[in-house]
Amino acid sequence: MDAVSAHFYRNTDELFFFKGNQVCDYSWKSGVKAHSSIVDFFQRLPEEFRQNLDAVSSHFYSNTDELFFFKGDQVCDYSWKSGVKSTGRIGAFFAGLPESFGSSLDAVCRHFYRNTDELFFFKGDQVCDYSWESGVKREVKIGEFFENLPQEYHSDLDAVSAHFYDVDELFFFKNGRVCDYSYKDGVKKESPVGDFFRGLPPDIIG
Repeated sequence: MDAVSAHFYRNTDELFFFKGNQVCDYSWKSGVKAHSSIVDFFQRLPEEFRQNLDAVSSHFYSNTDELFFFKGDQVCDYSWKSGVKSTGRIGAFFAGLPESFGSSLDAVCRHFYRNTDELFFFKGDQVCDYSWESGVKREVKIGEFFENLPQEYHSDLDAVSAHFYDVDELFFFKNGRVCDYSYKDGVKKESPVGDFFRGLPPDIIG
């Protein structure tokens, strides 16, 4: 898969899974809600963000219907109701973000604590905890920030997503596997993606 994001509406149990030009809206309780091309689902998304995405993240503010789409050195702030809010270079949009995180990101996700204005940016074996108001909070190796995260998730991630429930957990994805990780408790579960998210289409996993 190319990217995974928590839903923009926080009162759902849904995640968005992206692969190629496809997106799957998946509910933990009821399975696949929708499976279509990205452009059919997000109809006003600019053409350059309609396939092979680097990352997608829900917004750090809880009262929005927005997602951030990342590809190359570009980001699109997209609202479900009103369409494109802004597009531009990642480094210009997120002022003060280290230059190494300005293009070809592995993953981006909102912070597990929902009362913050922070996003996690992942690239290679590094993670940057970034605050919209104050800039970089911390930039370190993934394995140093997320203690007891299994070694295979310490670099070159496929995707990372905030949890759909209001917990201190993130989902880490790599090579067809997923790790449900709690900041306080460490690994909650690690398994093949298809075993964890039952009914997720194989073409999205692959």
